[in-house]
Amino acid sequence: LKAIESVNLNSLQRELVSSYLKNGARIDADLVRERINPNTGRNYTRQAVSQHWVIACEKIKQFMDAA
Repeated sequence: LKAIESVNLNSLQRELVSSYLKNGARIDADLVRERINPNTGRNYTRQAVSQHWVIACEKIKQFMDAA
């Protein structure tokens, strides 16, 4: 967990990873209904949330590989 805190994730990516670590499941559906994308002013799409998940995982992998 300490290593993940060191990774440069945005708030949505951090929320996805945190939820996954706590619950063992992603919270895509809840985020799509409840979160507003600051870039569009509308709710996040499932595709956008999925892209953030992939980016977060890649950032964590790169961090771990460099360590």
